[in-house]
Amino acid sequence: MTSRRLDAVRRWLRHKEHAAARIVDAARRERAKAVQQLDDLDALRAEYLTALRERTAAGASAEEMRAFHGFLGSLEAARRAQQVRVEAEQQTATRANEFWLRAYRERLGVDTLVERRAERERHHEQKTANRDASERHVHVRRDVRRDD
Repeated sequence: MTSRRLDAVRRWLRHKEHAAARIVDAARRERAKAVQQLDDLDALRAEYLTALRERTAAGASAEEMRAFHGFLGSLEAARRAQQVRVEAEQQTATRANEFWLRAYRERLGVDTLVERRAERERHHEQKTANRDASERHVHVRRDVRRDD
């Protein structure tokens, strides 16, 4: 593969890795938002449970108790749905991270290939330069001996 082709592959892989990183960031933000909403529901539930205990101690009416329990039931359903969303967002974030990791490893592999190839070329050029220098040295010594 030519150097130009490898450079094109490297650019494409860098782009793929950066795009994957942006997807990971977005997935993490969505997961954090879902967790925050779940925490908000938990805090609201705790507030209403406290209010229910206080109203029960103060002698709340049966109708008021049904309203509290009805609301808490709805809140629990919303909490379960939000927990499902949190788990789905976690799975999405995990898949996005796995995709990024594959893209990173692909880019790293090609970068390593390019670096090794460049090192082999430098080594080959150095060997050629050393051989040429040795041949010039031998020719100079022969020319000096002929002149004597």
